[in-house]
Amino acid sequence: MTKQSSASANTGTGSPKPSAPVLNYSLRPAKNIERKMMGEAFARLAPLCPLSKYRYIGFGSEFFNDFALYHETLGIRDMVSIEHHLARVPRCEFNRPYKCIKVVPGTASEILPKLKWEPRSIVWLDYLDKLEPSVLSDVSLVVAAASSGSLLVWTVNAHPWGDGADGQDAKRILASELPKYREKKLRDSLSPIFVPDEWVKESLSKWGLAVVYHKLIRAEIDRVLSDRNASATPEEKRTFHQCFHFRYADGQRMLTVGGVLLNPEDTKTLGREPFEGLPFVRQADDALEIKPPILTAREVRYLSRLFPHNRKNIQALKWLAAEDIENFRQVYRYYPVYAESKL
Repeated sequence: MTKQSSASANTGTGSPKPSAPVLNYSLRPAKNIERKMMGEAFARLAPLCPLSKYRYIGFGSEFFNDFALYHETLGIRDMVSIEHHLARVPRCEFNRPYKCIKVVPGTASEILPKLKWEPRSIVWLDYLDKLEPSVLSDVSLVVAAASSGSLLVWTVNAHPWGDGADGQDAKRILASELPKYREKKLRDSLSPIFVPDEWVKESLSKWGLAVVYHKLIRAEIDRVLSDRNASATPEEKRTFHQCFHFRYADGQRMLTVGGVLLNPEDTKTLGREPFEGLPFVRQADDALEIKPPILTAREVRYLSRLFPHNRKNIQALKWLAAEDIENFRQVYRYYPVYAESKL
């Protein structure tokens, strides 16, 4: 998954030599699990039309992990990877796993308005950066333009300011001053967007920033749909049905919010509960925190044989904490096991 935000995009021709990616996105267990969960939910859109007719839009970077997975498992063949690091475009082109992936140079804010939105689309804008006005603008654009049956997802960095990621300035701040520092950083980063005071009454530490970001994203979606529906016929009015509200930390704390955009006809086709039975679906403010425990391959095999099962009757390995067992139970079908291989 690409992790480049339109907020920090290059505007020139890029550096003389392409820079290496900051992370190997193939080796992030929580992200790996999230990607598989989302793919299982995407498959529930099949009653609307064959999944092969959907278009996938995302940030593929050099790794294209989500692109390869969704092409292989869902059969999607119309795939657009937005790459804002212009100097890295040749490397991205070289690493495309399939010909059906089109690498488009530019920022999300530049590329999204140029796309045709008649096809049903699965859009995953997976940013590395925190929520900023430019990211919310991308949210607005996609919600306003996407056709019914499209599933829209956004990921942003929700790591608290002053928690080891802000350099020397944050290190000099006393612990007692961190709440005010974080609130100021939040308001400054989103200016001129207004953040209601009641949203920042709770601490912005740990997952507190993710709580505020979720409210902001949902408020923007609701605002845009209200404007869009005001002039639409009853048949064309859209509703947003949230299905993803994930939190995870492969280093930085990240937030993912997503859902499907539907008109009345498509709502009837999918049914009242299109994602019924998927335990990771979250339709409101409660979030699923993806916390894969660190296990050996043998431990994974042993525990996997115990599920699905009533958690109360599980005879766990005595050296594993009950929390680790529960965290594994929630993700065991998606848990990645890595092995070295020569390709």
